Parts: sequence; structure tokens; C-alpha cells
Amino acid sequence: MLGSALELRRAFERLADFDHSYSDLPTSEEWDVGSRVHGCLKVFYEASTSLSGSKYVTANLYFHDVCDVHIHLLEWLNDGEHLYIQRMATTMMLKFQKYWEDCSLILTVALVLDPRFKMEYVDYTYRQLYGDGAAFIHTERVRSYLYELYSEYAANELNLYLEETIFPDESGFNLLFWWRSYGTKFPILSKMARDILAVPVSSVASESAFFFLSFG
Repeated sequence: MLGSALELRRAFERLADFDHSYSDLPTSEEWDVGSRVHGCLKVFYEASTSLSGSKYVTANLYFHDVCDVHIHLLEWLNDGEHLYIQRMATTMMLKFQKYWEDCSLILTVALVLDPRFKMEYVDYTYRQLYGDGAAFIHTERVRSYLYELYSEYAANELNLYLEETIFPDESGFNLLFWWRSYGTKFPILSKMARDILAVPVSSVASESAFFFLSFG
């Protein structure tokens, strides 16, 4: 709705010129606020539609969108020019942090089990979120959790998987098919990947998730 209104800004302004009884035209400042808020909410909208638009959503896909939201929230919290954005981001971050604390590890492990990314992408993303110094601590936490989890399935394949070169990021890449093909090479790790990648992205409709994160 906000996006549609912004597209029709000139039409509303023309209406005010011709119809003097029309008294609800937003001020220039209000249009600017609406445009800024729309840009923020669009991040959540695109994240939810990206996931709901995928036919077979595996848990590795969620990491990218969740981290993108996280990075934007940090930017908005430091927006000294727009205090209303800071206030909005503060409320959103309180809800987001609870989710992040509960789900970040398993979602990150799911990404590591995507041969196109592994730990390299995790380290890159964590540097954006936490800075170079703290990123190492968070990355090692993921690595430790990964080995601990793997030990429950058995050990000796994980080092081989992590040391292999990154798989080319080709269009049409099918992660489930990749693990099926490499099941004989990584029999235990492929079972671990199957269980983790099958974790549901969300238990609610994407529209509900978008509403909760944005306004809840």
C-alpha cells in the first residue's frame, strides 16, 4: 500500500491543485518519511517473498535473507539522521535478536553444508555483522558446533568435505541432488545434511512472518 501511494505522489499533488476540498495531501516531509519507511519494510517483504517463492525451500536458503535483515537493522540503528528509523529498528531488533539467538547456529550449519559456501561465506558475513575481531569468535563457535553435531553422526568425513574446493555457483544448482550424488563419498555427512536441510524455514505463512517482523 505504501509503495503504491508513493508511485502516485504526483497524482495526489495534482488532485490537490484541482480539488480545493482535498485536504489530506501529505506534506513534503511526510512523503520523505513514507519513502524511507517503505525502503526499510521492503527488506522484510523481499526476504519473505524470496522464501515463499521457492518451490523447495531448504534451510540453507534462509541464512542469506536473515543475515540481510540483520545487516539492515544494524544500519538503521545507527541512522542518526532519521530518529524515527532508529526507534522502529530498536523495536524490530528486540524481536529479531530472540529469533537469532535461537536459530543462528542451525541455520549457519545448513549454509556450511551447501558446497558453494561452506565456512568462507560464514566468515565473510560475520565480518559484516560483528566486525573483524568479533567475527572470529562467532565463526569458531559455528565450527565447534558443527564438529560437535557431526560427532553425533560419526567422524572422519567432515575434514575432507571442508578442505575440498568450493563448488561452482552455477544457475540451476540443486543442493539436494548434489548431496544425493555425493552420498557415497560422504555417507554420514549426507545423512546429517538431509536432516538439517529439511528443517522448516518457518511454521507460519510468509505474510504472517512479514507482518510480525515489521509491526508485531
